Amino acid sequence: MYTILVSLLVGALAGVGIRLSGVHSIAGAIFPGVLVALAAAIFLFRRISTRITPIMEEAQKHMQGRRMDMALQTMRDGLRWTKWHPLLEPQLRTQIGMLLYLQEKFDEALPELKRGTSQQWESRAYLACLYFKRREPEPMVKAFEDAAKAGEKDELYWSTYAYCLNAQGKKDEAEKVLRRGLEKLPGNQRLQEFIEAVRKNDKLKMGQRFGDRWAMFKLDSSIPGAGARTIDGKEVPKAYRGFASRPGFREKPKSRRR
Repeated sequence: MYTILVSLLVGALAGVGIRLSGVHSIAGAIFPGVLVALAAAIFLFRRISTRITPIMEEAQKHMQGRRMDMALQTMRDGLRWTKWHPLLEPQLRTQIGMLLYLQEKFDEALPELKRGTSQQWESRAYLACLYFKRREPEPMVKAFEDAAKAGEKDELYWSTYAYCLNAQGKKDEAEKVLRRGLEKLPGNQRLQEFIEAVRKNDKLKMGQRFGDRWAMFKLDSSIPGAGARTIDGKEVPKAYRGFASRPGFREKPKSRRR
C-alpha cells in the first residue's frame, strides 16, 4: 500500500538524516525514524479518509434518489484510493457486490463479493446465497462458515444458513446449524421454532420472522416493504433498506440531538 510505503520511506529518511547529523548510536537514529514513520502514516490515513467520506456520502444520496447506476459508478470511482488505504477495497467491494446482488445482477456481483470483507457477515452470506442459487453446495458452506465469527450473535445468520441447507434436503445439517446458533443465542425462540419445523419437514417461514432483512437475500418470494424508513429524513428505496445506511468506510457515528 502506498501509504505504508511512503511512511516507511519518510521514516527511513528521517533516521538517516538524524544519523548523519552526528548521532553515533544506530538505535538513537532508528527510534526517532520509527516515530516519524508512524506520524506520517497517521497523517496520510486521515487525509485519505477525508477524500473517501464524501464519495460514500454521494453514493448514499444516489441510492436514496433511486439512481442505482450512479451509486455504483461513484463507489467504483472510489476504488482509485484503495492503494492508499489497506482497509478500503474490501469495504467498497462489499458495497458494490451487495448492490449488484440486490439488483439481481448476480454474475457481476459474484467477483465483487469474493473480494469483499468478512468483517460483515452479510457480505459472506450474500456470497453464500449466490452459490446456493448456482447450486454449488461446497463453496456455499465455506462462505457461510467464513461468516460465522461475525454473524454468530445474529439469529438471521443461523436461520439463513439453515434455510439453504434445508432447501437442499440436508435436514440433519440444517438442524445442526440451528443448534450451533442456540449455543451462541441460548433460549432464542425463532431458532427453536425452526428446529421443530425442520424436524416436521415444514418450510421455514423466514419472511414472516425477519421481513425486509430476509427479503434482501432474494431466496424466496418475499418482497421488501412494510413501512417507510428514512435516513436523514429521506425515504430509502424499499429494496435497499439496511444497505444504504451502511457506510462504505468506517465513520464516526453522528451524535443525536436531544
